[in-house]
Amino acid sequence: MKLTYIDIYKILIYIIIAILLLRINWITVSVTLILTIILSLLYLTQKQKASLKKSKLLLVYIILEFLLFFIQLIRAKNNIGNHDLLMYYFPVIWLLLIFPLYEIINSNFNKFFKSINKLGIIILVFKSLIWLSYNFFNKTSLYMLLGGKEDWYRSVGGISLARISGTFIDGLLLSFAVFKILQKNIVVSKIKYAIEIIFLYFYAAIIYQSRSQILFYTITLLVAILYKILHTNNKFLSTIVFLSCVVLLIVINMNYLHNFIDSFSLTSKNAGSTYTRIVEYQYYPELWKQSSILMGFGFTSDGTVVNTINGLIKVYTSDVGILMVLYQFGIIGFLIAIIPFIEGAIIAAKLFFTKNLFKNGYYLIFTVYYLISTLNFNPYFVSVNFLLPIYLAYTLYLSNNILVKQVRRKVGDCQEVCVNNLSR
Repeated sequence: MKLTYIDIYKILIYIIIAILLLRINWITVSVTLILTIILSLLYLTQKQKASLKKSKLLLVYIILEFLLFFIQLIRAKNNIGNHDLLMYYFPVIWLLLIFPLYEIINSNFNKFFKSINKLGIIILVFKSLIWLSYNFFNKTSLYMLLGGKEDWYRSVGGISLARISGTFIDGLLLSFAVFKILQKNIVVSKIKYAIEIIFLYFYAAIIYQSRSQILFYTITLLVAILYKILHTNNKFLSTIVFLSCVVLLIVINMNYLHNFIDSFSLTSKNAGSTYTRIVEYQYYPELWKQSSILMGFGFTSDGTVVNTINGLIKVYTSDVGILMVLYQFGIIGFLIAIIPFIEGAIIAAKLFFTKNLFKNGYYLIFTVYYLISTLNFNPYFVSVNFLLPIYLAYTLYLSNNILVKQVRRKVGDCQEVCVNNLSR
């Protein structure tokens, strides 16, 4: 059996994703960057490529991102070590995977995202087992290998448990499961994906112990339900039922909601992390103002020790969300960085009023998650950066399909007008 370009793309892309899902460090980043360059060179040799009729804005964005990278590289000089430079900033090269990913998605949209969903769930289940073995059986080797930290603890239900992070595609997995529940009419299939959603919530709440992730999941879920209500025959009744369910959930979980909100307080058991966030949102904007408003303070390591009134505190660029792009790369860098999200938001807004749940609904749900999650997770930080080329490839796919449909519709309308004129 002869391997096609698409087959090779799939094999290498799945290898890259699997590596990054297990652990993101300078070794795995280096390996995936090498594979990215190989894939990009292979793409250049492909003669018959999928059509890209509506991709000028995203092509300009990619060029600007690389241009910004080289400018910031020159500005950095000796301000950052080669290790951190490779780890945190060279992953811009992953953007080159947009085009091989576009070829894969264009060949079989449903199969690709279904495979990614399976791979993601398998990795999360594996990480869950490692988390259990560390917390309850004191097995440390694999826990540390997967990026766990011995001092990364939080109290869950009065029990102090070590945490282990999620993956960069957790939001993609939730969006896929929600999309499938809305799309499928088979009860067994709905139950399967409902279990997946419950597992993702469990992982976020107990294993990852991420308050923001739970919040982003819930908002995404509510928007998806509203989208479904919009396209039901009895919108009024569906809306009443939806609002009743929301009120009921709030009443039932009032105590949990109070604890959730209190967790952001400086007097709560999580006061340390909350105070660190406050310091970060004071330190980095001030550093930006003292450097260059247009170009930012540039490349820097993730962790910096800051002297505060409460002593020394280590702040992280990864904690601030997409605003960190503004602080690091200035107004110019920020305007470039938000291009794909503006493009995605425009497409999602158009799709909100369409009834095609097969492809459009998934993009809409995923875009909602991706946009709101940028408030806390910097989409350009290495730990979640690989999600961007997947999202942009999906955006290209949907943009070009919408364009083709619009052109066909216009041609059809013109033909109809011509026929009517001739008949007269």
